Amino acid sequence: MTTTNQTATNETTVIDSATTTDDGRHTKGVRPETDYVLDEAVGAFARIGLMWARHGIGIGRSALEASALTLRTTADVLRAVSDRLEVEAKPTDATPAGSTAR
Repeated sequence: MTTTNQTATNETTVIDSATTTDDGRHTKGVRPETDYVLDEAVGAFARIGLMWARHGIGIGRSALEASALTLRTTADVLRAVSDRLEVEAKPTDATPAGSTAR
């Protein structure tokens, strides 16, 4: 159950926005300026969190791109080695039967 306290003074109604729960805890509205500061702080933390998330994703993307480039270079080198071994393993016309090519 939530209650709101209201008092009347000199023909002006003053609403105390303090709200309490059944266990006596105060909820939002106790001090509007505090609520504003808290909302701004939460918003700032959320923006900082998003900034770090974007940064982390960018760093991860860069790392993956660098790894992909390294893997591509390694694959090209392995292909060249394989091609060279294949050429060296083929017998040439000048190689006598039964000999191994060097």
